[in-house]
Amino acid sequence: MKITNFAIVLAVGISLVLMGCTSSPTQTGALGGAAVGGLAGQLIGGNTTSTLLGAGAGAVGGALLNDHIDRQKRESYNQGYNQGYNQGSANSNSSTSQSQPNYNSAPR
Repeated sequence: MKITNFAIVLAVGISLVLMGCTSSPTQTGALGGAAVGGLAGQLIGGNTTSTLLGAGAGAVGGALLNDHIDRQKRESYNQGYNQGYNQGSANSNSSTSQSQPNYNSAPR
């Protein structure tokens, strides 16, 4: 029993450490889901098979959930960007718009 508890704590700890090394929200979700799923599988089933099944299901679920959330954030960002760009383009064609200074040029 002590070895099983140690293995669970070790697996969760390694998963948490590796979450900081991932590069995308989907990968982070997969690692977090695997840790939670593995823990739940061990608590429910109490054997290695249950732990592995829980980790696999958690990884898939976490990856899908975070991919969906990330996709919604990107769509929202793109929509806001396009609205701002279109408003800026419409304003630049009017006679009341002022030209913006060029901040990329060095002062003379």
